[in-house]
Amino acid sequence: APPPDTKLILVAREPIDRAWSSYKYSYLEPALKSLRAGTSVLPTGKLAPTGRSEAYYREHHVTPFEDLLRIELDLLAACLRPGGPAETAAAQYAWAGAARERR
Repeated sequence: APPPDTKLILVAREPIDRAWSSYKYSYLEPALKSLRAGTSVLPTGKLAPTGRSEAYYREHHVTPFEDLLRIELDLLAACLRPGGPAETAAAQYAWAGAARERR
């Protein structure tokens, strides 16, 4: 069991709103800023062109929200599968064993 002084704080948020907010502030805005400044290195090794519109950068150099969600969900599914990295990492904690066994 977890230590007796363990406390749990739960903050619930609508998942799509949370994901959009994270995408916008952690990925989209920094990516557009870097693209506009010409400091983004493209897969070709060249710097992104400067002076283009936001629509151009979104179309040619930014991963759309829906694609990023799919990528994250695929990674999460792989991590959480039975025998996956999350289960393997949890094995080091004695308190996690009972939860694993109940599954």
